[in-house]
Order: sequence, then structure tokens, then C-alpha cells
Amino acid sequence: MNKKFKIGIIGLVIVSFTVILVVFGLNATTSNDEDLTTIEKVLVKSATVAENTYIDANKSKKDNTLKDKKDSIVKMHSANFDDVFSDKIGARMKSIWIDRQVEGAQDDTEDLVDCGVSNIAIKDFSIKEDTADVTAVLSKYLIDRVKRDGVFYLDKMEGTITIKASLVKKNDKWKITEYESIPDLGDTTHKLTKEK
Repeated sequence: MNKKFKIGIIGLVIVSFTVILVVFGLNATTSNDEDLTTIEKVLVKSATVAENTYIDANKSKKDNTLKDKKDSIVKMHSANFDDVFSDKIGARMKSIWIDRQVEGAQDDTEDLVDCGVSNIAIKDFSIKEDTADVTAVLSKYLIDRVKRDGVFYLDKMEGTITIKASLVKKNDKWKITEYESIPDLGDTTHKLTKEK
């Protein structure tokens, strides 16, 4: 073989190897981005599952249908809970986050009508194979219906919470195995608007 041919072969091998590394690197980055997007959705759902249970139970209480719908509300929101939390922590938290919310709506005079997350910012994220650790700051809101001087208002309370979570991926689904939610109580705002 002549020298130019050997250099050409070596150059082709180097270029091919570089292309393979770039393609695999892009696929890994795309996979991590997809996983992060999915994990963000899991965190948002985890931050509102208890309140959504309460809201549905409260609506049924107002309609005088809670006695008939209680089991279906618990079943639906237990499924939502199981969708984001692993069995490892699910048993500890489910009765507090689901069952007690339904019971609380039966006895409570509060009128929580809406909740949600308006923003999520990932502060720290690491992923290794099928495990992930994440720290995220969520802007969360709760809307209560309140009566003042005979007039109904919607009281929107908004603040931030920091969630630190560990997750595991099984059957292509990310589930939380460890969870800590820390509210920033100094960051809470209230906005009162007259109900329409």
C-alpha cells in the first residue's frame, strides 16, 4: 500500500469515529432532554395531586354527591398518585395525600376551587441510566373562594416551593422514590378578585 492510501484510510476511520461519537452524543443529550421534560411533568403533578383530590371532593360535597362519589374520587386520585410516586414512598404518603384530603373536604369550611403550577425551574439535575436526582423551584398557586362582607371573592395565593426528588425509571415511566417539598413562606402573595 502506498503512503497516501494509508493516510486516506486513517483519515476516513477518524472521520467515521468522530461522526459516530457525535451521533451517540446527540442521542444521549436528546434522551436526557426528553427525560428531563418527563420528570418536570412528574414533579408538577406531584405538587398538586393532594389539592386536586381536595378540590374534587369539595365540589362533590357542594353538590351533595360526596357520599356517592367518595370511592371513585379516592380511586381516581390514588391512580394519579401512583402515576408519579413509587411503591417505596407511596404507602407512607397516599393515605395523607389522598384519603385525608377527601375526609378533610367533608368536614372543612374552606372552599379551595383551583390549584396549579405556573412555572418550574430546574436548579440541579443529574441522571445516570435509570435513576435521576433533581432540585426544582416551582411557582405554585391555590385559589380559595372566600366571602367578605356578603360578597364572594377569589383569593389567589401564590408562592414558590423547592422540590428535591430522586426518581427511578421503570417500564419507561419515571417515578419518585424520595421527595422533599420546602415552601418559601416569605415569598407568598395574595391577590383578591371579586368573583364573577
